[in-house]
Amino acid sequence: MRAYFRWAEFINPFKLSRKHRKALSYGLLFSLVLSLASCQFWPFSWGKPDWPIVEPLAAPKLPAWIQQVSPLGDNVEPLSQILIRFQSPLIPLEA
Repeated sequence: MRAYFRWAEFINPFKLSRKHRKALSYGLLFSLVLSLASCQFWPFSWGKPDWPIVEPLAAPKLPAWIQQVSPLGDNVEPLSQILIRFQSPLIPLEA
């Protein structure tokens, strides 16, 4: 008889009533299904929108105090360094 009580304490360590355990299990099941559905675990197909083709923007006109901005065109890669050349240097360079 004593082994039965130890097993019952292992199954229900918080000493919840049957009604509360059932409600907790339904809540956990609902949250599991909701999380799987939100992560698109199942192959649901809501129909992906066809994005319209957009023309590239024209290069903006630079202000008078900027001489050049690079890189431009097709040689631009993600995380590439941006170089801005000013008309008059901010800090004079010495040789």
